[in-house]
Amino acid sequence: MRAAAALALGLWLAAGARALGADRTPDQPAPAVKLTLGQLLERARANAQLEAADHAIAAAEAQWREAVRAWIPQFQFQAVLAPSPDIKCRNLAGQRDTENCVSTTNPNPSLDAVGFGVFGRVEVTGGMPLYTFGKLAAARELATQGVHAAHRKADQTRADLELNVRKAYFGAKVTREVLATIAEGRERLTEAITKIEKDLDKDDSDVSETDLLRLRSAAATVDSRALEADKGRELALAALETLAGTAGADVDDGPIVPAPLAKKSTERWIDLARAQRPESRLLDVAMTAKKQQLELEIARYYPDLALVGTLTYAYAGTADDPKNAFYSDPFNTFGFGVALALKGTLDYHMKVPRVDKLRAELAELEANRRAAQGGIALEVKKALADVREAERRLPVLARGKKAARSWLVAVTQSFSVGLAQAKEFNDALIAYFEAELRTLQAVYDFNVAVAQLGRATGTDPATP
Repeated sequence: MRAAAALALGLWLAAGARALGADRTPDQPAPAVKLTLGQLLERARANAQLEAADHAIAAAEAQWREAVRAWIPQFQFQAVLAPSPDIKCRNLAGQRDTENCVSTTNPNPSLDAVGFGVFGRVEVTGGMPLYTFGKLAAARELATQGVHAAHRKADQTRADLELNVRKAYFGAKVTREVLATIAEGRERLTEAITKIEKDLDKDDSDVSETDLLRLRSAAATVDSRALEADKGRELALAALETLAGTAGADVDDGPIVPAPLAKKSTERWIDLARAQRPESRLLDVAMTAKKQQLELEIARYYPDLALVGTLTYAYAGTADDPKNAFYSDPFNTFGFGVALALKGTLDYHMKVPRVDKLRAELAELEANRRAAQGGIALEVKKALADVREAERRLPVLARGKKAARSWLVAVTQSFSVGLAQAKEFNDALIAYFEAELRTLQAVYDFNVAVAQLGRATGTDPATP
């Protein structure tokens, strides 16, 4: 009986699984919640990993909104409130006169010249880009690709999560059936041991102490395998609890059966993987984003044409306001202006290397993309090889199981009337239950291989 491979899933998932229901004692387990695969997948969509991916998408969308609103005029303002200086205008005769101001009192105002008034000043400046030689368009497209990348990463997280749910689901089912098979075999061994013990008490010469020891040794082996299978089931259920976020999560009562699989050629599976697998689509997004980044850097060779404006208002209660357009009076003023402006930098000795760097990175990304596509094709071929091997194994094991069952039935009947030895019964029993366990293992291997194929191609393997 081979149970180790069927338990591998539980051991693997338990390494990273967080036990739920820590507030329950071993005597107070959570009631079992039996769920189908579809229900488990639905509950897994509330997993914290997917929640984090949704937040990452929201952050990327916020950045996109910032990029598409970059054309909207932006304004800055500054407001100042302070004590007003005491400054009076004088004409040539030394009289106070704001119309013919040629000199002032307190020509160098200081704290000693502060009057009993208030000085206030407000400045507003703003600008609006009119033409940026493609900078705004490139920035918008770059932000759009950021949103696409966040969605593809969420798809990747979801695909990994669903694969783990499927593995745990099939692992819980197969270990449950393994335990049922082991229990049936243990019951038959117990009956055989009881019969031999009675025959030995009657001094039956057809049985010996060696026969009894042989069956007891087989029973101990069966008990050991039962403990291994029980551990595997516990670990698979613990993984389901964590992944589905449901205390007491268990699988439905149906038997484990081969998963549905659509028939497609190897080339078709590979084409699907390159078109729909999250990692492949993420590579496409990365290529587009790098191209936009290059276009943005090239656009920075050129200046930006913008519409700029300013508005200033200031008032000082104890400072005169001279009536002369050529005077620059910071204490009493009101003015505004609008102009066209060109803004750019002349650091071409830095811009050219940046563009060269991005071109090299784009070529590197393209080479890595081709390599990754080859790796994806290899992964698909491996998954297909696993599927086809397990699929071919199923009918072979079914024939072996049928023959082993016929052997066991015949030997059991003979053993019950004393026409077969304990060794024959032991060999037939072990052969049958090993065939049964190998069949269960083959179904589990096939289902996991189908799930791996779905992950490798980014599709539902059952869809034609």
